[in-house]
Parts: sequence; C-alpha cells; structure tokens
Amino acid sequence: MNFELVTYEGFAPHKVPVVVECLTDNRNRTAPRFGTLQAGSLGQIGCVAFFFNHLGVVEATHADLNRDAEGDAIEAGAQEIEPLEPEEITEGEKGARFLTDIKDLDAVSKALKAAGWKITSSESGISPRTLLN
Repeated sequence: MNFELVTYEGFAPHKVPVVVECLTDNRNRTAPRFGTLQAGSLGQIGCVAFFFNHLGVVEATHADLNRDAEGDAIEAGAQEIEPLEPEEITEGEKGARFLTDIKDLDAVSKALKAAGWKITSSESGISPRTLLN
C-alpha cells in the first residue's frame, strides 16, 4: 500500500489560518471529505502555508533535573528549545521540546537519545511564524 501526504489550506471563522495535513492511500476519497469540512467549519479555501514554518519537533525527558538542556540542544543540532509544561512530564524529570530543521530530525533525535534523553515524540510539524497576543 502506498501512502501520500495531501495538504489542504484555508481560513477558519474570524480569518484564522488553518493547515490540514492528511496521510492517505486514496487522494480521491480524501478530497471530498475535506470539502465537507471546508463547507462546515473551515470557512474558505485559501493559501496560508506562508504563515507557518515547517520544522522537526522532538519532545524528550531526562531523569537528571540539573541536565543542561540548552547545551544538549546545541550539541544535537537543534535550533530552538522550549520547556515542556509540568503536566507533560513525570514528576522528578526534566522535559524539553527541541525544534530543528525537518532534514535534521533523525540526527537530533539520535544525538539526544545518546545524551541520555528519553524521546517521547519525534515528528515533523508546523509552527506559526507570528504569535498574536
């Protein structure tokens, strides 16, 4: 079975940009379902991809609370690091979200694992270029 990535872009109510990525084995079956979504809650179709950065996201935890996550991020080749929310980690662990180029996702994941980080998630994702207050 062959899968392909299909991306739909549009605006939700109040002009909120939305990107929907679908992994499908049948593009012709997926497209009408998106049309139903678009007619219902999405609002209107339009080009919004330029509002987002495509990146690799690695979420990981470490048992050492004093571990230098920033240093490990630099060594692994990640571009940015964000702390995980307390509800996203087990008590007694340190958690971080490492952001990287998609092409470096596998290398960063392996380098963090070698540094003792327990990888909980490693995937491609999108992030808004500008956050509204």
